[in-house]
Amino acid sequence: MKVVLATPHDYDVIANGELPMDQSERLFEFKPSNHPSVRTRCMVTFRPTGGDEWTGRFVGDYDEPPAISLVCSGAASDRAFVVCAGRAYYVDVGNPDRFEVVGCFPICSTRVVPGARMILLGSFTDLVAYGSNGLAWKAAGIVSDDLNIVEADEQTVTVEGADAASGRTIRLTIDLHTGKRGAPAPDSQEDSQGDG
Repeated sequence: MKVVLATPHDYDVIANGELPMDQSERLFEFKPSNHPSVRTRCMVTFRPTGGDEWTGRFVGDYDEPPAISLVCSGAASDRAFVVCAGRAYYVDVGNPDRFEVVGCFPICSTRVVPGARMILLGSFTDLVAYGSNGLAWKAAGIVSDDLNIVEADEQTVTVEGADAASGRTIRLTIDLHTGKRGAPAPDSQEDSQGDG
């Protein structure tokens, strides 16, 4: 499991942690509500500055690849994202019982924009952005499949992916702060029919 701590944060992280050995250690379970099956569990230990260490057991439920697993610092210094086999959780590290399941699945790509304090998470077709106040925006159905975050700066995000209508790979720009789509990026279309 990859750890990306690119924004200021008030905690240390140990990915692929172990189950606590005794009951005095804090263990939290993270899973979507009413989720009957478990394919994968990721263990992550957090050590908040000035707080008690705790371990989280996070449920994931998609194949890797294309889904990913990682721990990423959030835009707020007390928040973190844990992505386990495509399922993303946005966790208050100081109060781990306060978390949300990210409404984008399966997570296949991420991008941190430290200067804008924004975190981007992408599935096959959708993209969500989180800032210091939580979810900033969600852009659904940007592409038909294979969404890839190509680059991001403090103003725009460039993504590419399959466009089923044209049978081509397209490249689009998105406003980092609003999630509004811009025009296709120059030279954005490539013939994807010769790939197979």
